[in-house]
Amino acid sequence: MKLLFFRGIGGDNGEGNYYTQDIEFARQFTFSGRDSEILKKYIDAKYIYTLNPLPRATNEDEIDNAISEAQEKGYKAITVNEGQNMPNSLFVFDKSLLK
Repeated sequence: MKLLFFRGIGGDNGEGNYYTQDIEFARQFTFSGRDSEILKKYIDAKYIYTLNPLPRATNEDEIDNAISEAQEKGYKAITVNEGQNMPNSLFVFDKSLLK
């Protein structure tokens, strides 16, 4: 099943690693807030690894460990906890997933 994800872009903030399913969260990472600065990508859920509990975006070791575990199992992205009152994000570590 393909899921729709968004990324706010503008200037040097192009196709990076972090995506979200919350368009308003993505809009915060644009210059103007216009829809033209929001990149849309459909990503197949079968390539997304979701740990329980989720690794926290603020903890580099948790992210690195989750990526290593996901890679070993053949995944290309991980779900990440962005913190309290924030939507989870998707960290894409294998950019072939975005093509």
